[in-house]
Amino acid sequence: MVTHPAEDSPRDKASPQPATRRLVQVLGLVVAATGAEHGLGELLQGNRVLAGPVIQSWPDSRFFRIENGEPAFTLLAHPVAAGVLTLVVAVGFAVRSWYIDRGSHPRRDLLLLSVALFIVGGGFGPPLIGVALSIPAGWVRRSPADGATGWWRGLGAASGWLLVAAVAGWLALVPGLPLLDITVGASDAWILPLFGVAVVLSILATIAARARDARPQARQDAVADGRTVEGQG
Repeated sequence: MVTHPAEDSPRDKASPQPATRRLVQVLGLVVAATGAEHGLGELLQGNRVLAGPVIQSWPDSRFFRIENGEPAFTLLAHPVAAGVLTLVVAVGFAVRSWYIDRGSHPRRDLLLLSVALFIVGGGFGPPLIGVALSIPAGWVRRSPADGATGWWRGLGAASGWLLVAAVAGWLALVPGLPLLDITVGASDAWILPLFGVAVVLSILATIAARARDARPQARQDAVADGRTVEGQG
């Protein structure tokens, strides 16, 4: 009896890469939370007319004084409208990030939501992170890379810790730095270095997640050998 090599089912082909999926989910929640923070500040400003497209989400807040009132851009004329739409888009970003392994176009979806978050009032940082996050979002439904060996596997083993460090880096900016400022005092000169550290940690976490999801060489060879035997049976 001749057996043919088994073909991957559509469900197998769409299987997510768990470490990359987790990275997109967690950093997606960071984007959504920080974007929603801008939206809440805009909503609380009341029904007035904005002076221009570049605004402060928290203009009168002592807490956000060190971050210049959390600047944002919006195409809307009223802060209440900007705040409501920003909150809606932020929730949408959180949901789409959490279910990133569903749907046909995860990369496009996060990219469009990031652009929407920017134009309604979600600040500058959150949409920028969202655009960057759309890159690994496109990897989630792909087959894992082959041939993970040596230091690449070692990097993958640290993916969870690097993700925790990346989240801590973003939290150091908000609410960490404002909390430090109102308690013991801080300088706005810390903003750029902290942002740089958070970006570097996020990049390392992304690379490590990619390494974590890569199939070991031994497993790859075993799968190939098994299919060869089946094909010759």
